[in-house]
Formats: sequence, C-alpha cells, structure tokens
Amino acid sequence: MAFRAGAHPSPLDDIGHGTHVASTVAGNTVADASVLGQALGNAVGIAPRAHIAVYKVLYNSIGTESDIHAGINQAIADGVDVLQMSLGAASLPLHRGVNLGSFAAIQHGIVPCAAAGNSGPQKSVISNDVPWVLTVGAGTTDRRIRATVKLGDGTELNGESAYQPSGFLNQMPIAHPGASGIQAYRECRTLYGLNVGGKIVLCWGKAGGGNVAMGRVVKAAGGAAMIVLNDQFQALTTAAEPHILPAVHVNSLNSQSILNYIASTSTPTATIEFNGTVFGVPMNPAVATFSSRGLSLVNRGIVKPDIIAPGVNILAAWPVEVGPNPTGITNTFNFLSGTSMATPHVSGIVALLKNIHPEWSPAAIRSAIMTTAYTTDFDGNFIRDQFPDTGPAGSYFAMGAGYVNPSAAADPGLIYDIDESECIAHLCGTGFSNRQVTTIAQRRIDCFAHFRMTAEQLNYPSISLTLEAGEKKIINRTVTNVGEANSVYSVQIHDPHRWMFLPTSCLSFMWVRSKAIVSSLQPENPLQHLVRSVEDSFHGFQTSTL
Repeated sequence: MAFRAGAHPSPLDDIGHGTHVASTVAGNTVADASVLGQALGNAVGIAPRAHIAVYKVLYNSIGTESDIHAGINQAIADGVDVLQMSLGAASLPLHRGVNLGSFAAIQHGIVPCAAAGNSGPQKSVISNDVPWVLTVGAGTTDRRIRATVKLGDGTELNGESAYQPSGFLNQMPIAHPGASGIQAYRECRTLYGLNVGGKIVLCWGKAGGGNVAMGRVVKAAGGAAMIVLNDQFQALTTAAEPHILPAVHVNSLNSQSILNYIASTSTPTATIEFNGTVFGVPMNPAVATFSSRGLSLVNRGIVKPDIIAPGVNILAAWPVEVGPNPTGITNTFNFLSGTSMATPHVSGIVALLKNIHPEWSPAAIRSAIMTTAYTTDFDGNFIRDQFPDTGPAGSYFAMGAGYVNPSAAADPGLIYDIDESECIAHLCGTGFSNRQVTTIAQRRIDCFAHFRMTAEQLNYPSISLTLEAGEKKIINRTVTNVGEANSVYSVQIHDPHRWMFLPTSCLSFMWVRSKAIVSSLQPENPLQHLVRSVEDSFHGFQTSTL
C-alpha cells in the first residue's frame, strides 16, 4: 500500500531500494545468486518464512511526515510484529517523524527498527535516535569483490568492483581531471573539454556507493577505465558496484599512493586486474565510514546507535539487470551499502526472536540484541572504525553495543526491560513539555504529576553519564532472568582505570522472570568506555558505560 499526500498511488518500487531491503529481511532461497557473477551462492533472507507487508511512503527518496505516519498507522492497524524502516531524517525532535509513529508501535507490542543514517563520519548527525527505537548502524563483512590497480612502477593496490570483465587491460595513461581544482571535474560530473580518450580516469567518489554515474560520464568522454578515489573523509570503506566500464574503487590510503605516483613521473600509467570474490579479509567486521554516529543532540542522554549490522556491499534482490551487458536474466541482484541495508538484517533477527519469544516486549528484544553483540572482530581484536584511515578501535558512539550476534540474542540469559510509562518518565524528566509528551504518548500527560527519570536512570542496555569534576553517582539497573531457573551469574567490570565500583559480584535467580537490581558507583569518569559483563556457564551479557 502506498501513501502520498492523502492518496494511494502505485506501491511498486521505482528505484530498487525497497526491493533490496525486503529481500534482505525475508527473501526466499535463490540458488546461484550473484551480481555479475560475483559472490556466487545461495541467497536467502534473514527470516525467509516471515510474511511482509509493504507500505511505500517515499517517492524519489522524498516523503512527508504525514505520509510516514499514515504508513506506520496502517501497519499497526494491520497487526504487524516488526516495523522495518530504512528511512529517516537526522536530528528530528522526539515528537516528530518516525520517532512519533514508533511510540504508537511499541504501545501495541511492535518492535520498531530504523536506520541510523549515512551521515558518517560526521559526529552527532544521527536519525531515529529515540530510546524506544532500535537504531541500526552499518558494519562491514569479511568479503571483498577484489580488483587491483597496477601502477606503472609495479605498485599493486587493492580495491573493489562488481563488474569484472575478462581479459587483461594494458597499461594506460592516467588522467586526473580533479587536478584542475574544478569540483565538477573532480567528481566526474562532466569531462567536457578534457582529453581522456583511451585513458584510465581518476574520479573522487563516495564510500557508500553511487559512483556508477561517474563511469557513464567517463565512458561517454572516451575514457577506457576509471579509478574511484576516496578522500580522507571517505577513508577505508569502498563500494563494489556494477560499473559500465572497467573500474575499481580504492580506499583513501591507496588513493594517496596513486596521487604520490602521479606526482613522481611525467608519464603515469595504470591498469586494473580483476580477482573475483575474496573471503577472510582481516580486521572485519568494522564500522563503515558512512554510518551515522552519536552523541545524539536530541534524545538527551541515550547512546545511539544501538547496534551495527552488515551494511556494506550487501547482495540482495534488484528489479532490473545491472552492468553494461544485459542478458535477459530474471533473477537479478545488486550490491548496495548503507544503514538501510544493515537495518533489515536486524529486523529479520527481531522477527525470529518474536517467533521464539512471543512474550518478550520490544525493549526486551532490543536488550537481547544489544547485550549479546560482538565487540571483537573475527581475529579477536576490538572492532575497528574505518574512519579515520588509521583504523582505530571503534567508539561506542559509532558502533553502539557492537556487531549483531543473532544466535546469542536468542538466549541472552538476562534482559533490561522498559515499559511505556518509563519512556514517558524519561521524557518528562529530561525537559520535554506536557504538550510534546502528550503528542508522543497520544494521550494527555501531566509531567508535574508523573514520576520522572533522567536518561541515566532509564533501564536502558547502555549507560551514558554526565559528571562534574569530582562528582559521584550511583546508577541502578534492573535485570530480568529469561534464562534458566536457579541461575547464578558472576559480575565483572572491564575497567582498567578502576573508575567504577560494584557492590556485588554475584546475582542469583530462583525463577524465570525474577528480577535483580544492579548498582554501580561512578566516580570521575567522563566519557570513558567501560564494559560491565555478567555471565554464567551458558550466557554472556554486557553493558557499556560512557
């Protein structure tokens, strides 16, 4: 069903985004899926037996808040279990847009999952950052669609491309239109008046993709091939795209190596070698450069995003063939990158959890996903950030609780639960007006008569503190046992600076659904990353403190 200015036009996908997202959530198994022969294998959605209901609220990637509200309200009326929302606007007030509609969803037991946005690496520009939405950022996988630049001096620099023509390309002269300082030439939006015939052309691109159009310009101008460069703000994330001419996208370190080579010789040349699909690339998963980051400037103290999930070069269904040579096939796929691609992974996981644990609240499901997330990569090192290009350890403001771990989320042992009244208490306790809170709750709220909570008091799976010099605070969290009866958990703090103190080292639960309060003393640790872990013989459960 579609919503546009009070009308119901065709809901058919006109740009491919919705098709890609829907198949990631719940696509059936398709054998021999690939993009131009790359990443060949069986493709299947996260929850292939789930039913999907589609509500189109954007046209040409643009929509109104009223259309979004209409779509959410219809989904609620239709009785959906999960709201999958790969859309949003950064830094919207809590009483507007997806934020508003999602509160109505949790009132009906529906889990809202929404994209954090693609405004990274800029700080504090993040979408869908209210405490009742599961906010999803993007991470990488260990797969690369490998293409290699071979410079005239013998240097080899790896990058990516989905279009991988057969045959060896000879060394070609390098053209760098951006050296003129003209932005349109730098981004290859036009090459009018330039001689690029038979040359390999350098174009400055985007980490999250959208670089195919530059190749069309290069090809139309007579260019033989294209190298997509990353500047320091695009850093280490590259896109494997279905280009229409031989092309490769290289990271910022390799881009600088190419520029250094050009500066070293009067006759720079290069070629591209295509090496297919590669797995097991080290230092993965990592936070994608483009993934939006906190601190949130509007939610008044909740750490966002909540989680990161696979969101770089994701293979999923596409409505048309891609690449330069259509063959008439009907099972068509494409690689896309973005938090829009990460979110349906989490939405599918939420659907599976709803099936396994139908009694769990939206907050319980969010807690299970957050507290069981991976914080280390496949090599056992702390998850890194692909910005800056030094690849530092990821910040919790970039990766949230970590990289989603579906199997562990099904059996977290303990959860942090939050009900609607606590969300309202948080709104009242952090300065929102009666009118704003009434708009969100969709019923009259008098904050003067309602109990209040600060952000750090909300029973959230992460803790964010603001402390004055020398100030100490006691923070309480209530955990609910969803594991076995007669469970005993040990409590540990990963705090090398000894800034946190816990009065207990053990939690005991006689029954399932029984609760315990965990207190911690927080002295003088502004914006430090601490992790409190709680574990028994079968479960690992962690909470980050910032």
